[in-house]
Amino acid sequence: MYSFGQLSNYDVNTALGALRKIRNERSVQLRKEYSKAETAARTFTDPHLNAEGLKARRDEMLAQARAALAAAVQQMEAEAKQAADTVRRYTQDKQSAASADPNAQLLAEMRQGKAWDRARALLDSGRSPAEVIATADVDTLRALRTELPTYLATQVKREPGLLQAHSQAEPFDPAPVLRTIDLALAEKIGGTEGQAMRYALDLAAVEPGVNVTLKSLRTEALGLMDSTARMSAAMEAHYVDQEAARTLALDAPQAVSSGPTPGMTAA
Repeated sequence: MYSFGQLSNYDVNTALGALRKIRNERSVQLRKEYSKAETAARTFTDPHLNAEGLKARRDEMLAQARAALAAAVQQMEAEAKQAADTVRRYTQDKQSAASADPNAQLLAEMRQGKAWDRARALLDSGRSPAEVIATADVDTLRALRTELPTYLATQVKREPGLLQAHSQAEPFDPAPVLRTIDLALAEKIGGTEGQAMRYALDLAAVEPGVNVTLKSLRTEALGLMDSTARMSAAMEAHYVDQEAARTLALDAPQAVSSGPTPGMTAA
């Protein structure tokens, strides 16, 4: 399915497309097929069978449906892993190549230290995190990625209203902040490294929903899902999709955007 040599953009886009299709299409179709087979098993009738024989035949059909589902899920899991590994290998190779020069790395760290001093002064003066990110250059964005989560965690404890996504009872979640910074970095850097960052972000947005969806199908194959559990699994998958794509809304500095999600479909 994917190249075992040097990976191309085509390989990565194919892998990401496969993950999205598993999440939004194939898993949905598989659940429909299983539901149909399960209904056929539970409602099967044969006038030539007594009650005991009918029950045995229904149990056999249900076991066959679950075995088929388990096999299909196992295949889908293998494909999802291969696809995710393809994206990771590409992004890690490109990002490692970009940071291979130790002298350049040292100079960058010095610039980033100064950039953080300037960014922190802006934050201390009342500028919102989103405003600082929106106007930051590459060095400042890299510095923000390292320092901003700790800074905000401290500030949220003092002032819970700093970000609408957090209340006094909730721990600070750095993920939307880091994703916002990474999106800005990918845009600013551009080229191969920027594209690799975008691919990594795309993977981070789709993979959690795929994992939750396949987990629920494995549970279904074990016969441990009823209608309530299926609804809960669908809601969990949608929530995971939203959380994986959340960012700070740069046009509304105190808000958090759910961003585009891979799609709300049954888990």
